[in-house]
Amino acid sequence: MGGSASDNYSHLHKINGDREIVLLTIILREINIGPWINAALKQARQLMYVCIGNSYRESEIEQTARSGGLSCPLKVYQALGKAPCCGTCLPMAQEIIDGTRKTAAICQPMALAAE
Repeated sequence: MGGSASDNYSHLHKINGDREIVLLTIILREINIGPWINAALKQARQLMYVCIGNSYRESEIEQTARSGGLSCPLKVYQALGKAPCCGTCLPMAQEIIDGTRKTAAICQPMALAAE
């Protein structure tokens, strides 16, 4: 009636032909590791250095951009107190800021629409 866990996923083996992938899929689904991985990745992103010269972390850039409503990395760096040293980090900082602005737009659509 219920069958074993491997019976429930036997169709996967027929699709991809790789038993190891099927077993890994079964294990990951059975132990529900997804939320733990997402939490670990989020924490790692908060600790990641974006600007080595100024020791700015991703979380600092994101928080400063969000709290100040800033969309330019140079303005964020100015708000943090230092200019970029070499500028290599500016594209990454811009990606972080763009992601912050998208999140803010999702969270507060009426406030941003009024601007």
